[in-house]
Amino acid sequence: MAVYKPEDIKEGTKFLFYGEEATGKTPTGLSFPNIFLADSDSSSNFYKKENVVLMSDALSYKDLESDFEEVEMDDDLFESIDTIMVDSLTQYHNAMNIAMNKVAEKRAIDNGRDKDAEIMSFREHTKSKTYYLEFFSKLLTYVKMGKNLVCIAEQKDKTETINGQLKKIGVTYDAQKKAGHSFDVIVRTFLEDSEDGKEKIPKGIILKDRTKTFKTGQIIDKPNYSLWQDAVEKKQQGKQRSKDEIKTVREVSDEETKVLDDGESLRSEVLSIVKSLDNDGKVKAKEVLVKEVGTHNVNKVNDVKKLQTALDLVKSL
Repeated sequence: MAVYKPEDIKEGTKFLFYGEEATGKTPTGLSFPNIFLADSDSSSNFYKKENVVLMSDALSYKDLESDFEEVEMDDDLFESIDTIMVDSLTQYHNAMNIAMNKVAEKRAIDNGRDKDAEIMSFREHTKSKTYYLEFFSKLLTYVKMGKNLVCIAEQKDKTETINGQLKKIGVTYDAQKKAGHSFDVIVRTFLEDSEDGKEKIPKGIILKDRTKTFKTGQIIDKPNYSLWQDAVEKKQQGKQRSKDEIKTVREVSDEETKVLDDGESLRSEVLSIVKSLDNDGKVKAKEVLVKEVGTHNVNKVNDVKKLQTALDLVKSL
């Protein structure tokens, strides 16, 4: 479904909480309702988990996506989840960087170079970014089905080269560059001394809030779900879309690739299927292609729609 009335559709809200260690990020996430918790760094071990329905200890995007798909197979279990919590986005980002660095090191060894001096290529950086975007797109499909997304990340220094020197200009989240663009709410957590100085109080500074619950720059006490509950529940009113109605970035990019490469991938797939058929199947394929497409030789077909028709035909044999 590509066209719909916005007030009729149920959607979740996307939150990013980041900050230094032990500033209340995980407890904030655990305050959300009915959670599927991806706990990559075991941050939840010492906290109450009464809101957690399911947990995963997957350490990579690939393994976590596999766990999501397993849960999707059980409709009742999937429907019982209201929040997807990823703790932490930093760990998954680091795991991807480690994997890509190993690819670069292997390339160096294969070519007789010093592996410690090898850096990731532009292509490897691009692949890492693409893998993240595909993974995050998977999370967004759940948001479009009405589930909230809560991501936790560590804090790192934000730097800039000034007069030839690298200088700290602030702090930011430790995750994929520009990841924050996709979130509705971003809060940086920190601790502040109580008035008597005997304890540390969890605080949050609002860096972004599309729900308009708080203003940018506003300081809040003990960030938790209840502060945004009204806005979140209001957004969840309406028709819930099914999984079949929502495409991921990976699915869309596969479709676009078939168009942008002038049908080359479609031709290759048609020819591959035809070659795998027995003699009777090849004869049948030739007959239906000539009848429906005008020729059995798809190398002579430039119309992408006709190539898609050819693919659908040979797949049906």
